[in-house]
Amino acid sequence: MRQYGPCSICQRNNHLTIDCYYKKPFGCYQCGQSDHR
Repeated sequence: MRQYGPCSICQRNNHLTIDCYYKKPFGCYQCGQSDHR
C-alpha cells in the first residue's frame, strides 16, 4: 500500500487529496471554497 501525505480533506493517508472520496465536485481542494482552485 502506498503512503501519501495526510489528505487535506479527511486526514487519511491512503490516497491523494485530489482522489478523496469526500472531496467536493467543484471548488478548492484545500478549503472547499468555490471561488478558486
